[in-house]
Amino acid sequence: MHDVCHVEFMTRDMARLVEFYKDLFGWKKTMDSPTYAVLSPKEGPAVGFAAADDETPSPMITNYILVKDIESTLENVRARGLEIVMQKTEVPNMGWFALFKDPDGNVMGLWTSVRRPAVRESGAQAATKTNGRPTKKAARKGTKKAAPKAARRARRRS
Repeated sequence: MHDVCHVEFMTRDMARLVEFYKDLFGWKKTMDSPTYAVLSPKEGPAVGFAAADDETPSPMITNYILVKDIESTLENVRARGLEIVMQKTEVPNMGWFALFKDPDGNVMGLWTSVRRPAVRESGAQAATKTNGRPTKKAARKGTKKAAPKAARRARRRS
């Protein structure tokens, strides 16, 4: 926890900046709208590009830090006499963020993801890995829950 989980660039020419980073590093565009785009590198946090308006400073880069509880973190920021730029705000179906200024005036972001309930797998689902291939353990068990054909194929391979 407390890792940098997202980096965001404010820009007056979003299309130009997105294309620059896509071309320079080979990042893949994973979200695109008129006011926001996301590029994803192979590893590390996603990079967001937000369209700046006349009231938004640009250029500006905001690092988002993953926290368990935004409210308690903001209370901690307030206790240090620092400015809250934006209170906890929901990003539907994704999570929440807030913004504050550090002692030097840098805008920092906080992020908490939506906690999705764990999905229980059926025996057959648990017995197979991606690509539909059974795990060796499931093949050895030979339980009724594991797919019989998949288990036989796995025994032949081992």
